Amino acid sequence: MTKIVGIDLGTTFSAIAHINENRVPELIPNEDGNRLTASVIFYDDGEFIVGEYAKQNAIAEPENAVEFIKREMGKPVTEFFREFGGQQYSPEELSAEILKTLKRDAEEALGRQVTDAIITVPAYFNDPERQATIRSGEIAGLNVQRIINEPTAAALSYGRHLSGDTSTVLVFDLGGGTFDVTVMEVKGQEMKILATNGDHRLGGKDWDNKIITHAAKRFESEHGEDPLTDLSTYLDIQTRSVDAKIQLSTLNKATIITNHAGKSQRIELTRQEFEAMTANLVERCRSLVDVVLYEVELTTDRIDTVLLVGGSTRLPMIQKMLTEHFGKPPDTSVNPDEAVVFGAAVMGELIQSGETKPRGFLGAAPKRNFGIMRISDVCSHSLGMVALDEIGELRNSIIIPKNTNIPCDVSRDDYKTTNRDQEEFDLIILQGGEGIHPRDCPVHDAYEVYDIPPRPAGETRLKVTFKYNADGVIEVEAEDIDTKKVLPIRKKMEEIDWDALESPEPVSMPMDIALAIDCSGSMSGGELDDAKAAASRFLDDIALGTHIGLVSFGGSKVRVEMNLTQDFDELREAIDDLRTRGTTPMGEAIELAATDVLVNNQNTNVLILLTDGYPDDEDATLIEAKSAKEQGVQIIAIGVGDGVDSDYLQEISSTPDDYYFVEESVELESTFTTIASRLVTESSGRAAGIMRR
Repeated sequence: MTKIVGIDLGTTFSAIAHINENRVPELIPNEDGNRLTASVIFYDDGEFIVGEYAKQNAIAEPENAVEFIKREMGKPVTEFFREFGGQQYSPEELSAEILKTLKRDAEEALGRQVTDAIITVPAYFNDPERQATIRSGEIAGLNVQRIINEPTAAALSYGRHLSGDTSTVLVFDLGGGTFDVTVMEVKGQEMKILATNGDHRLGGKDWDNKIITHAAKRFESEHGEDPLTDLSTYLDIQTRSVDAKIQLSTLNKATIITNHAGKSQRIELTRQEFEAMTANLVERCRSLVDVVLYEVELTTDRIDTVLLVGGSTRLPMIQKMLTEHFGKPPDTSVNPDEAVVFGAAVMGELIQSGETKPRGFLGAAPKRNFGIMRISDVCSHSLGMVALDEIGELRNSIIIPKNTNIPCDVSRDDYKTTNRDQEEFDLIILQGGEGIHPRDCPVHDAYEVYDIPPRPAGETRLKVTFKYNADGVIEVEAEDIDTKKVLPIRKKMEEIDWDALESPEPVSMPMDIALAIDCSGSMSGGELDDAKAAASRFLDDIALGTHIGLVSFGGSKVRVEMNLTQDFDELREAIDDLRTRGTTPMGEAIELAATDVLVNNQNTNVLILLTDGYPDDEDATLIEAKSAKEQGVQIIAIGVGDGVDSDYLQEISSTPDDYYFVEESVELESTFTTIASRLVTESSGRAAGIMRR
């Protein structure tokens, strides 16, 4: 591994730094001698040029230029691409051109190869943007040792100057195109991120746009033409607007000249006018600060230091807002343009010296005096999946809450299959949604988990594990709890059809049911009468098309009173003819029902076992129950009265939910009605294979 460099891949400007021989972060200038490189790409006669030359030529040939590509990171080529020389380029491929330029400039300045890098990203970047940033580095020929959040990098740089006192720091990171707010606790050489939030479509560009719109409207008012319809004119106004914004940081007024279609206009913009037209942007920043403070249950007076990061924090209106909001001016000891890249270089040195591991948790005792040595970062977005709740509604099932320390992995093992013989299910991952309704949450990606062994509906229990690694990148795993097998996952190619998921076409699943009723002597009198009445009512509640058979067991006799039938009148007569006799050969009844009645393995097979006591042979009964379940029979057991062993009957049942206990036999009718309703729901199935919680 060569010496690791740090890279701040910015929206408007980018930079690269290393730790020099004096163990101090040092920015590496580009070939023009500038400390920052404009994040502008220009296509010129078959090659890409990045930097100031590209920025200047973008005005004359806007069709050959790309700016603000960072705002498009993570988008597939179907949503964003630029075409040059007959070839389409994705955001990460274009971003890679910036990284190639930084890499080349660093190699020329340092006189050695640069192959390993730390690259920074906004804290509020989602998984697709982070993955795209890693791919950009790889395309540029870099081994990306770590993706690090920009506020965390800035704090690493800031931490070089801290004493050992404990302090609570708010990092206010307003760059050219993105905005992050992070609250952290710094204690000695440890830094713990408490919460982060952000808006990756808010930055200095939005202040520029306000001036651009103002100048264009003034021009149109005077000359009757919209200058923004011409791309070259737009880029010229954009450049002049950026200059005016910078001037208004130190002057009370700035001049903007607009040239379009042979006409010219010169206007003056005062700082007061500028602050009025951008007040809503400042309010968006302030509101996000309050959101983060609310998330960590802190008030402004609990913040010891407000650290400014990003060139846009030089705006007087931003510093004024923060001073008024926190009752003290922000800390300006760190260069807001260079804090992030210096922190990335520090991280690279820590990895290089073995004080931390690539893409891992910062730990170990420091060997070099870089101040902060141990960082506990957090995920900026919650992570969940689409699941069905108890009433069959789609819900966002959050697995990793927002602001959980990373790296982390969290598992939930309360997911079940929805349909019989369901061999795959849709795993739709939601990232960044805090609400319960999936449609309101950003979709990270959709996958299919497959190779699930065929079982009755609800009998397959799955454990889903979500992981955030140290880069904030998502990893997912699904495990069949019964077999302990990690199931394969493949990307779902078609788009998500929310209407189909919420109101799927019902899937018809034929069902065969065997009623096995205890007719031993202890059921004599009212209990058997109540059982017969409940079983007869069950026939009214069950779905049409269901086949039902009847098995009785008592004494030495286990009989198939009726094989599977849809003639429920004849079945009612067989139920009514049941009489008590002798002991409880429960095991034989289970075997007979599974082998002689439930013979069609293509259908859903259910055995409903009703008893009020113990079987004659407990061990043999468990063996028969296990065998039946292995054949795909779902066993639902109903225990009546105080004489039953509920733990034993639960063991016989397919799942704990498949056991029902009633204290009095008169309650059997309502229990059978509940079972019928449940079986009807499960047998109807869902076309969409979403898991149930």
